[in-house]
Amino acid sequence: MPPSATRLRLLTVALATWAVGVQLSELVAAVGCYGTAAVVLTLERPTLADVKRWWPLALFIGWGLIVPLLGGHAPTGSGVARLCDWLLLPVAAWAAAQLGERCRPVLIAAAVTCALSCLAAALQYFGLWPPLEFFEGLPALKVPFERVYEPTADGHFMAGGLLFHRLKFAHVTALVVLAAASRWREPRAAALALFGFVSVAVFPAARAAAGALALAMSTLVKPRWVAVALIAVVAAAGLWSRSPGERVELLRGGLAAVEQHPLTGVGLGRFKPVDFSSSDNQGKAHNQALSIAAEGGIVHGLLFVALLVWLGRLLFKANATAGLAALAFFALIAQLHDPLFHPVFAQALMLVLGGALGLSSRSAGEATSRRSRAS
Repeated sequence: MPPSATRLRLLTVALATWAVGVQLSELVAAVGCYGTAAVVLTLERPTLADVKRWWPLALFIGWGLIVPLLGGHAPTGSGVARLCDWLLLPVAAWAAAQLGERCRPVLIAAAVTCALSCLAAALQYFGLWPPLEFFEGLPALKVPFERVYEPTADGHFMAGGLLFHRLKFAHVTALVVLAAASRWREPRAAALALFGFVSVAVFPAARAAAGALALAMSTLVKPRWVAVALIAVVAAAGLWSRSPGERVELLRGGLAAVEQHPLTGVGLGRFKPVDFSSSDNQGKAHNQALSIAAEGGIVHGLLFVALLVWLGRLLFKANATAGLAALAFFALIAQLHDPLFHPVFAQALMLVLGGALGLSSRSAGEATSRRSRAS
């Protein structure tokens, strides 16, 4: 039985809240993504066939939850939540497939929010922004307003858009830009992609994000093998794009954790480079695969890489160009940062990957139905 109009409207509202929330705050994004999950579960309960369809994802999550625990390394709540963010991927795919063309309000809401966030970043960058004292009466929001007042070497400021965090802004906005760029034949989408690209490249002082975004956008150009070759070369070089001493020190903590706990890791959310090296970094190795291996063991790190390859194959077969570009961006930026350390980026990534896959699957199914009727 097809979903009722009321439930589809609820799904649209929840998905739009998710798309807007990842550009505003983690709390709004959580309301949107878990609201979407709740509506999805009322429409259709997951079956064994659904689990089998997503078995690489289930294996990755299952290993991370169970194996470190068997090794005596209990997870933290944030560690479990970070891993379970991956469950939002099939939620977004199913929701987008159900809505199809009804996703247009979601896309419009995301685009408008992105434009406003980029405009805010421009104002922050040039200092055309209220003084910090203006926000002192809003401590309950727990928004890091002070971050957009950090000066750069050229006399400007490190802009953070509506997220008030330069890396969150750069990484999340890059995903929206790639989704817009995949529809470059539409003038408004092309304009947003251009404005967003310039915003990421200039305002947040995030060179890695700008470079990864430029490379990821090349996947939207055919022939794709040129983009793949370019990304492969830059990805290999990117591992050492930091100064040698800084790069080695950042990686040393992760490598030491993996060496000491190769099979079970140190536990979800338990890895801190400061515990395994002279680095004072409290939360990440600045390499996503290495941080995952440190928390869940070498096999977990390999499962993460295999999951990305499987997703790439799935997106390629579905011709989900926005999803492929987003996956390329994530794979590149994950060499120099731990973007999943920020929940709002994980929520945005799952939305774009799942949404692109769901919409492409819906379009392919409709095309098959039309051909069947015509014959």
